[in-house]
Amino acid sequence: MKTLWEIVCASLLSCMFVVPANAEPAATKPLSLRAGKEALEFDADGSLLRWKVSGVPIAQAVSAGSLRLGNETIVLAKPALVTTTRSEVVFRFRWPDESGLAVELRHRLAQKKGASVWLREVRITSKSKLTSDLSVSLPAWSQPLPANTWLPLVNGVGGALGTNLAAAYRFAGSLPGDGTRLAIPLVSFPVAGDASRITIATDVFFSSLFTSNAVEWTYPARVGLENNPEQRTVAVIRHDGWPDAALTHFFDTVLRDVRPGPVWLHDIAMVDYDYLSDGGQGWFRDIDALAVALPKRVRCRKVRQRGQAACSKG
Repeated sequence: MKTLWEIVCASLLSCMFVVPANAEPAATKPLSLRAGKEALEFDADGSLLRWKVSGVPIAQAVSAGSLRLGNETIVLAKPALVTTTRSEVVFRFRWPDESGLAVELRHRLAQKKGASVWLREVRITSKSKLTSDLSVSLPAWSQPLPANTWLPLVNGVGGALGTNLAAAYRFAGSLPGDGTRLAIPLVSFPVAGDASRITIATDVFFSSLFTSNAVEWTYPARVGLENNPEQRTVAVIRHDGWPDAALTHFFDTVLRDVRPGPVWLHDIAMVDYDYLSDGGQGWFRDIDALAVALPKRVRCRKVRQRGQAACSKG
């Protein structure tokens, strides 16, 4: 016969371990990165839950991305390993099949020269030779690119995305689609109801396709992952200013190792080329015609817009 003490202990234990049938497991705490008033929060699958500024979300529900190997789509989810520090969150995805593919997605958040920069470094390795083209797709933003997205076009002027479905920067590698040609891998758009802009940029050493919802690129099977691992950088920059500010932040972020050129480069309004026309006199005739058309008092004048002062010379 049980003693009173045994009965009481048994009752206490049953209270401690009996869980209601409709109870839900405790929610996993988001993985966070912080820089000043900015914060990024990720779930355990590597998806961005939200980007917050002073506690207010400005972007949310962005997946980690996906790969396309031939006709197969591989979703970046259920990472094999997740590591976190104060400065970065790293997700490592592996697939134990014949492809031997592995992807490391490294996230950082920083503030640089008045801008907030979300950096994604993508490293891809493969134990075997690619049997098909490998395309990578990373979500660009939580909403589709608007029609007024600014593009630095290949002809040297700025333009709008408009009704175009994509914008393409072509260099090494190939692309899974086509789009309006870009001079540099960058698109920029104003945030609705806010004074800031979002600029999305990639490194310049590989081709990049900016679709309405993603940044994509392709490693051709005939070349494979040449450096193994192949590494790309995708930056999402939140900053104030006009499209020309996007260019400044592009160089400060994606090309931060390249020294800036002299200030006087920005005073150049036109460059004239001539391939020895008219017996070598064509170039000189062009200069003479410009000298007549542009008197000295206007030769160093900058276009007055957005509060810019005129050039101090002449």
